[in-house]
Amino acid sequence: PAPAVSTKVQNPFGATCESGKQTPNADQIKQLQEQVASLQKKLQDYESLMDGALDKICDDEEKEEIAASTDIPWDKIKVSLEAGDDEYVIDLIHAGQVDPINDKDDLGATVFHRSCQNGRIKIVKLCINMGLDASSEVAREGLEYAQREVQHQVMEYLLLQRLSGGEANKIVDDCHTMWQEDGVLDAFVDEMKVMQPQAEYDKFA
Repeated sequence: PAPAVSTKVQNPFGATCESGKQTPNADQIKQLQEQVASLQKKLQDYESLMDGALDKICDDEEKEEIAASTDIPWDKIKVSLEAGDDEYVIDLIHAGQVDPINDKDDLGATVFHRSCQNGRIKIVKLCINMGLDASSEVAREGLEYAQREVQHQVMEYLLLQRLSGGEANKIVDDCHTMWQEDGVLDAFVDEMKVMQPQAEYDKFA
């Protein structure tokens, strides 16, 4: 009869095992475990390093934002606007120390918003002259600030600016739904009479 063929083979670790099966010895298993543990440690160190770098980047960006915000004297700006000291705020704007349209205080209001709220028409006009679109969301928010404090002059001015931008129909709707009290609508119609023929402004009455 033919000699029996052994099914045992030499595996890469040097131990004899049944064909298709690896049976590393205890030392080899320990060596593999140590290698895995070493790789895991390196991975953890790498992740910690990356987390630290990301935290530093975020901290630096946050510090820059806080620094930029705290550089703006919001308390003085608010007091000045409430007291009617336009020149102090205008000087800050011209010096580039505050962006009246984009920089926001701790409550999310801009210099433009606060100016509308306090009826500081000179600064409101300055913002429009600086490029603020009277039909933009910021301008509409400013109109709401003015409406809450019943700042007629600011409201009329912003409405007229929107009119010059082709929003006459929208203004009519706004007037009828929001400002038919305290004489705001009548004052706006009076302004319109100066600008357009009778047939054009009758629909505002």
